[in-house]
Amino acid sequence: MNKRTLIFFTIILSLTFTKCTKSQESLEVKKKVNAENLKKYEFKNQDLVEFDKSKAKKIKKRTKYAAFYTNMGTIPEYKTLTEEVFFNKKGERTKAIRYKSIGSVDLIYTFEYDNKSNLIHSLTMNGDDVKMAEVFIKYNKAGKETEKKIYDKEKGGWSNIQYFYDKNGNLVETKSFTDMGVLFASEKNEYINNVIVRKVIFDDKGVQKQESTFEYLQEGKGYIETAVNAQGQMRIENSFDEKGNPIKIENNMTKRFMEYDENGNLIHDELFLQDGSRQFKVRFNYLPNGLQNEQVRYTGEDKPAFYTVYEYEYYK
Repeated sequence: MNKRTLIFFTIILSLTFTKCTKSQESLEVKKKVNAENLKKYEFKNQDLVEFDKSKAKKIKKRTKYAAFYTNMGTIPEYKTLTEEVFFNKKGERTKAIRYKSIGSVDLIYTFEYDNKSNLIHSLTMNGDDVKMAEVFIKYNKAGKETEKKIYDKEKGGWSNIQYFYDKNGNLVETKSFTDMGVLFASEKNEYINNVIVRKVIFDDKGVQKQESTFEYLQEGKGYIETAVNAQGQMRIENSFDEKGNPIKIENNMTKRFMEYDENGNLIHDELFLQDGSRQFKVRFNYLPNGLQNEQVRYTGEDKPAFYTVYEYEYYK
């Protein structure tokens, strides 16, 4: 090798090393910035929030009625009974009955709990006393789900889901099995500072079917999930207010906006397609004690269309 060739390879090697070093530094900086913005977020729909209130409010029974608005835009006097939910004195849901519009029973749900108020068994029967679904749940000492056995009549029978955690209690792997014990899907999660940054879904042969990565925004304003699979890429941006309430969820196809009152109760929920056309709009009202008592769903022309009202009975 002559002197000129040696100098050439030395320069190329130097440039390559410098480029790799800068790339590595950029990656580390990105990880550091990402880690500094990490924050755990928990999505909970308003129905679950309302059920969480049941213990403090000593609810015995919640009854739901609904009706379509008249052509004049008024609420009709007669409303249809659609649901009854029963609670024990611990504030746990024990039974729920859903009714058809004609008044007959559609579905009956029953719930059982352990001494720590963890749901351990639920059963769903239809109005003809046919079992539609059943779930058995096991927990570890920390109160996290470790196994879930699920029966679904429409899907043809039983399945089993197992959950695995790291020493910090983060869910790191989920495995789904048929009733014969054959693995048909799994999911693995990766964390930084105990906050999820990557999620991968595999099929029954261990082939990766989807990967999601999470980028956390500064000042705890939310995060962006980017999911990639064979059909393409989906980017989901989740924005939160200063109290941690989700206020905007946007993806490739839709935009969803939410507003809250001073107590953190959802009062407005609206969904649009990216072309600006609205898919739904719902307004919520609450009693002085904080329990939800009304929902109004609107048409695309912003006219009230469907009305829901809740009535409560309390333990003394």
